[in-house]
Amino acid sequence: MIFMLKYKIQRQVVLYKEYGEEIVWNQEGILFLKQWCLQHGSTFEGRKDASMYILKCRQKVPILISENTRDLLFPTSSYLNDACIWINYKYIQRVNVHPDGVLVQFCDDSKYVVPISIRSMKRSLNLCKKYYAYLYQ
Repeated sequence: MIFMLKYKIQRQVVLYKEYGEEIVWNQEGILFLKQWCLQHGSTFEGRKDASMYILKCRQKVPILISENTRDLLFPTSSYLNDACIWINYKYIQRVNVHPDGVLVQFCDDSKYVVPISIRSMKRSLNLCKKYYAYLYQ
């Protein structure tokens, strides 16, 4: 289970997994996501285009990695931004306002502060909810 991806330094990404496990992967974050999509039978660009079409939006669209695993990740900023964090919607238990942004609590009770506004977080969560509704209901 990958809860979150965070770009670390050029050509590295940190994978945040269950129970606070962190893995540093020696690959650019966007390349990691592109490879992950390919492993599940599609391209990142195809997933992005589908998301934009279904949700009728163009910015910070969630990317469905796999229909089977239902891993749906959304970016906290432009995916080209070095400060971008990708959060897996599937594992979010709750979000709360925090002085430094938003406190995200995952299904294993691990918590991370993400430096975005609660408004931006709620927008992203709503887009993910709409995408799930489109695909699975």
